[in-house]
Amino acid sequence: MFIEEYLKDLRAQRFRPDALARYVSRAWQRGKSDIAANPGASRSIVVLGLALFGAAFAGCVALALSSDLVTARRVLLWSGLWLLPLTAGLLLHVGLLRDRDGYSLSAVNLPTALTAARLAVVPALAVTLLTHHWRAAFWIFIAAMWSDVLDGWLARRLRQETRLGTIFDPVTDIIFGLALFLSLGAVHLVGPWVVALAVFRFGGLLVGGAILNVFYGPVRVNSTLPGKVSGFIMGVLLGFLLLGPSYGAGRLGPILTPLAQDGAGVLLAGGVVHGAFLAWHNRRAIAEAQAEKVIRDVRFGPRPGA
Repeated sequence: MFIEEYLKDLRAQRFRPDALARYVSRAWQRGKSDIAANPGASRSIVVLGLALFGAAFAGCVALALSSDLVTARRVLLWSGLWLLPLTAGLLLHVGLLRDRDGYSLSAVNLPTALTAARLAVVPALAVTLLTHHWRAAFWIFIAAMWSDVLDGWLARRLRQETRLGTIFDPVTDIIFGLALFLSLGAVHLVGPWVVALAVFRFGGLLVGGAILNVFYGPVRVNSTLPGKVSGFIMGVLLGFLLLGPSYGAGRLGPILTPLAQDGAGVLLAGGVVHGAFLAWHNRRAIAEAQAEKVIRDVRFGPRPGA
């Protein structure tokens, strides 16, 4: 939790161990008080976590009936373990579940639920890829990409943008993208150089954003048109890479698959260069004592956050 009013005290005390411990304690107490202050939204988060586990169980039953009980059990186990910190993290940030005017919402809205669902399928995607259950992995990937489109569209259409959604959505995209490329690299669908670029790209965004928040102040993550176009192209390329082993790519497969691999690498390289520019830009902004640091991110998904 990045709570700026507490971080100011932490910076003033130069991140001493006792100051760090005090920050963690204050953030924990803040989270608990937010949960108590909004019991309706807190209950809805718990219900969402249980619903996502139920969906994972149903998917694992289908996987076991169609192909492999052992893999289905692995997916269920890791999904359940993954949902525990995911649900707990949402509960501790329930205070950010506010509308445009700053009023607390009484329940998790649909865009945020879709974002949570996209993050919840990360273990299932990784396990099905690593065990070569290509068709299951392909449809999990497609569902995740559609959720990325829908959460942003619904948030704007229904006027349900929240502070929680604007933070949660890009973090979800980063974690999902990093897990996806690591898994693709492990099964040799992309080369080691592509995986390395993905680690630099997504890891840099995650670590860099955290450093800016902790050491300098609040960071706003913005989407851009080039980022949307890049995310859409990346989604198409990765979908094609998964389509080949899942259903076959015909005579074009031997030609288009390596081109798609190279194309994904080129897009990631561009993202790394862009990230380096962002680091320089924000460092310059900090040096000039500007009040607000802005990261204009090239996102993994084609839509901005919910």
